[in-house]
Amino acid sequence: MRLLRWSRQTVVAVMGIAAGIGLILPGQTTPFFSGSAEAASGKTTSFIIGLPKKVRYSAYALSNPNRVIVDLPAMAIDLPVKAAFKNSPLIGKFHYGLLIEGKARLIIETKKPVRVTATYTKGQGGSGADLTLAISPKSGRKAFKRIRSGLGVPLKSVAGKGSKPLIVVDAGHGGHDTGAIKNGIREKDMVLAFAKILRNRLSKSGRYRVIMTRADDTFVKLRRRSEIARENRADLFISVHADYVPAKYKGVRGATFYTLRGKTAKRLARDSRKTINVASLAKKNGTASDSGVLSILSDLEERWIDGTKTRSDIFANTLREYMGDATKLRPTPHRTANFAVLKSASVPSVLIELAYVSNKQDAKLLKSSKWRNKATSALVKAVDNYFGDSTVRLPF
Repeated sequence: MRLLRWSRQTVVAVMGIAAGIGLILPGQTTPFFSGSAEAASGKTTSFIIGLPKKVRYSAYALSNPNRVIVDLPAMAIDLPVKAAFKNSPLIGKFHYGLLIEGKARLIIETKKPVRVTATYTKGQGGSGADLTLAISPKSGRKAFKRIRSGLGVPLKSVAGKGSKPLIVVDAGHGGHDTGAIKNGIREKDMVLAFAKILRNRLSKSGRYRVIMTRADDTFVKLRRRSEIARENRADLFISVHADYVPAKYKGVRGATFYTLRGKTAKRLARDSRKTINVASLAKKNGTASDSGVLSILSDLEERWIDGTKTRSDIFANTLREYMGDATKLRPTPHRTANFAVLKSASVPSVLIELAYVSNKQDAKLLKSSKWRNKATSALVKAVDNYFGDSTVRLPF
C-alpha cells in the first residue's frame, strides 16, 4: 500500500526551530511522497523509519504508559504519516524530536503492551537505509529486552573487569538533619535504607564499583558530598531524597529527577575561565606561550563542564523511561535546579526525589520493601543503559 511520509527537508526545518533539551515535536508537517509504510496487518505492525544511512540506535518497548522508544543521532528522518495507523489495533500517536544536543528520540505510543524487533533494509529508491520496527502484542511477563544496532560497543567492554565505572550513591540528610518528616517517615532514614539497597544491587551486578557518602546516621556537609565524588574520580553521582509540600498540596505525588540548571553550568564555566585567567596574571614572568597554554586549558575546562551537563541530562532522561515503569512520576519529571550536590564540574550528577512523604499514597510506597526492590531494580537498569550509551563513552 502506497502511503505518505514526511520529507527530510521538512523535519530539518522543524528540528531547527525546536532546538532544546527534552523537547518532543508534535510532528504536524506537510506530507510529501517519499516511500511507503505498512499499516497493521495480522498480529504484527511494521513501522518504517527512513534514514540517510545506517546509524547506531537503540529500540525498546516500555509499559505504563505503553510505548516504543527509538534513540538515534539527531538527524532528519522520514516517518510514516499518521493516517497510515488510523485503524491500527496497536499504534497510536508518535513524536520525534531532540532529546539532548546531538541525540534525538522517537516515541511511538501503543494501545497495549508490545514487543519490538528492528532490522535494517535498503532504503527506498536505493539510497539511505530503512529501519523497520516489527511491533507485536506482548504476551506474558518476560524480561525487558533492549535492541541495539550492533554498531556500538557492548556494555561489558566498558564496565568489565578492570574498567568498572565508579558510582557514588548519596543518601540525603543524616545526623541532626532529619529531612522531611510526615506520615510516619523520616526522610534521612528512608533514603539511607533505599541507598543501601541500591548500593547492594549495583555491587552485586559485578559491573560497578560503589561508594556511599554516608552509610549510617551521620551528617555530611553538602559540599563534602560532591567532593567525595570528585576525589574518587567517580563516573556518576546519584543523590537520593524524598520530597515534601504543604498540606494544601497534599495531592502532589511522584518522582522527580533534577540536573544542574543550564545557566548555572554556564556560570561555572565562566568562573572557571576567570580563575585560569587570574592564575595567568599572577605569574611574574608570563609569556605569550604561557597565555596560549592557559587559553587551551580554559577551553578544555569549559568543554569538561559542558560534557558533564550533557551526561547528567542523558542519565536523567534514562531515569524517566525506566523509573516510569516502577513508580509514578511527576508531570515533566526531569527538571533543573541549583542544588549544591549537582554543582560538580567533573562528575555527571542527578538528584532523585523518589516520592512525597507529604502524600499518603507515596508514603505507603516509601515504606514498602516490595516497592523499594522494584524501584531500585529500575534504577539499576537505567544505570546499565546510561553506561551503554555511545555518547557517554566518548571522552569529554
